Amino acid sequence: MTTDVCRRYIRRITRRKNDLLTLSTVVVADAWFTKKSFTDAMLKSGFHFISRFRDDANLKYLYTGELTGKPGRPKKYDGKTNHRNLTKSTFKRMEAQDGNVIYTAIIYSVSMKRNLRLVNLELTNGKKKNNYTLFSRQTPK
Repeated sequence: MTTDVCRRYIRRITRRKNDLLTLSTVVVADAWFTKKSFTDAMLKSGFHFISRFRDDANLKYLYTGELTGKPGRPKKYDGKTNHRNLTKSTFKRMEAQDGNVIYTAIIYSVSMKRNLRLVNLELTNGKKKNNYTLFSRQTPK
């Protein structure tokens, strides 16, 4: 059922891509559309794709350390991300005008099978507890 709905949206957008690209080159979608098939179709059509990720998305840090010199494939990933407890050395912190905090980094998405820019928006709600929302930005090659 869900793949049929996804295919329907892909067909509708790609059929009208020439008209849509004159209006905007960006497709913004909710977490339901953060699927490899939908993302690939949008990028192939020439759109930039911005979407929200589910809170339990399987995301991994990219390994940037020294090579060990041992035989075999070099290490690619450096553990899973936890959006509530970010590795501060990997993410760049930015202050928003409204006082909220934004963290951004290039990470690997297991479901998308690609590196992408992850933006973690930390919203302060006046209480001690903060709300977190994950977004990704992907650009066509």
